[in-house]
Order: sequence, then structure tokens, then C-alpha cells
Amino acid sequence: LHGKPNDLIDRLKADPACENIDIDALLNPATFVGRAPQQTNEFLAGEVNPIREKHKNQLGKINDLNI
Repeated sequence: LHGKPNDLIDRLKADPACENIDIDALLNPATFVGRAPQQTNEFLAGEVNPIREKHKNQLGKINDLNI
């Protein structure tokens, strides 16, 4: 059996009870990530960038790894 397409968002947008609600803004994924973008930037600045700076002369080089 196959279900029908999910039309919930369209039905909510068409519902008079939701006429003053910006449904699209409520569904913006960025509103659900909290501080993740800032924490990622802080991690990159504090942990990754110092390592990249220390080894900047090796960036972009290709090395073979033999085990």
C-alpha cells in the first residue's frame, strides 16, 4: 500500500485559524539548532585552526600511507 503525499503544511497555511502565523518561518531549520553554529565556530577557532596553522606548510600535500 502507498500513502498519500503529506499535505499538512498546505492545509495549515489554508486554515483561517493560522492566517496570522508565518508557517514558513516556523519551519526554518535554523530555528532548531540552538548554539550549534557558534559552538562549531568556537571549536574551529580554538582547536582546529591552531593545528592547521602549526602544519600550514603541509596543507595541500598528498602523502602515501603504507600499513
